[in-house]
Amino acid sequence: MKISNRLLLTILFAFMLLYNGNAYAIPCDSGGVSGSVKCQDGLKKNDLLSDPLTVNTESFFGFTDWIWLEKYDADNGGLETNFDFDWTVIPEDNEWPNDKGTWSFSGSVWDIYEDVMILVKGGNNEKIYFSGYLLDNSTKPTSGTWDVGNKELSHLTLYARGNTPVPEPGTIMLLGSGLVGVAALGRKRFKK
Repeated sequence: MKISNRLLLTILFAFMLLYNGNAYAIPCDSGGVSGSVKCQDGLKKNDLLSDPLTVNTESFFGFTDWIWLEKYDADNGGLETNFDFDWTVIPEDNEWPNDKGTWSFSGSVWDIYEDVMILVKGGNNEKIYFSGYLLDNSTKPTSGTWDVGNKELSHLTLYARGNTPVPEPGTIMLLGSGLVGVAALGRKRFKK
């Protein structure tokens, strides 16, 4: 039986499409990040850190003002920092590749931002490229665990949004002098 070159090329092309080797993320229901309250799967191929951020174009958790803080790339064993908050990612047995481990960052993140998200990429699942985990801003976790469901981690990225306004010194002085005035007035009335 003779197979034509065209048929052979078609079969080879179909095989390559089925096994294209892209690193997809685990879906939200297959792994997780401790301390999170919500999860959203990313639909685009990469969670780009260039402007515009993919998490903003996909409106993760209804927001489009996410800022990337730090990214730990398990494939390259490197840390990329946009804003330094001591982002640390450690595999369970201290060796890469791995499917679970711990994460931590400085508590000062919560002093500056309202919402914090950890984005996870790893494993192979079609149509799910990465998953974002919104951390609980009522308990404000600064460390926890990650698990990519028996897949190999590609990277974890720390994102934040919603700057907490910091009062200007003039506003603080005005408020302070107003409180002093109210206290003095109250004292004067109390003495009568």
